[in-house]
Amino acid sequence: MAVMLTGHTDRVGASSYSLSLSRDRARAIAHYLRDEIDDWLAWYSPQPVSAVWGTREDQHMLSAVTDDVSGEPFYTGPVHGVLDAGTRDAVIEFQTARGLSVDGVPGPQTRGALIADYMQLDGTTLPESAAVELLGCGEHHNEVPTADGVDEEANRRAEIFIFDPGSVDPPAPGQCPGAGCPYETWKERMTKTYNFGNEDVFADWDVLAFELVVDTGDDQHEVDTLMESS
Repeated sequence: MAVMLTGHTDRVGASSYSLSLSRDRARAIAHYLRDEIDDWLAWYSPQPVSAVWGTREDQHMLSAVTDDVSGEPFYTGPVHGVLDAGTRDAVIEFQTARGLSVDGVPGPQTRGALIADYMQLDGTTLPESAAVELLGCGEHHNEVPTADGVDEEANRRAEIFIFDPGSVDPPAPGQCPGAGCPYETWKERMTKTYNFGNEDVFADWDVLAFELVVDTGDDQHEVDTLMESS
């Protein structure tokens, strides 16, 4: 199995910045698919391009992870990135439920446990044998065509293409060239698209369209279902 992860941005900002940011988006999804907790935790530290994760991401994950006893999410308030009383209460409830030190502050230990719980929600992970490749496409391949400088959330996304069996075909380039990029061929070969909407957990993009391609080995391409909310 080969997995191709592509990251995309809108057309706001310099093209060089967008290319780097889009690769970061693909990289974050790769960590998620492999259940790499420490690598996701690192996003809470300064990054060269992407915004640092913080309370906003905590709130998103606390809204998805549920209490084992009540079955309810730990956090049901608005996602605004402020460590207010409601967020502290949710953190306290999570820390208590997971046997952590209780202080209402989402530190590294709490965030590591929260990430672990969040990554388990899909009930699966990529097999170790899966080859994972990344391609940052920056402002290229807009989902919604716009003029330069337009803030369009549908263009801020990550996509997943799965080839099984076999390798990524056509092969991924070292950098997306825009026109003529194999991304266009991968898209043409798809038969289904699963769009996971606006339930983002990330600090600097809003829509994740996870698109999956399965190469059956006989030049026919079908799509298998992989459901994940992020």
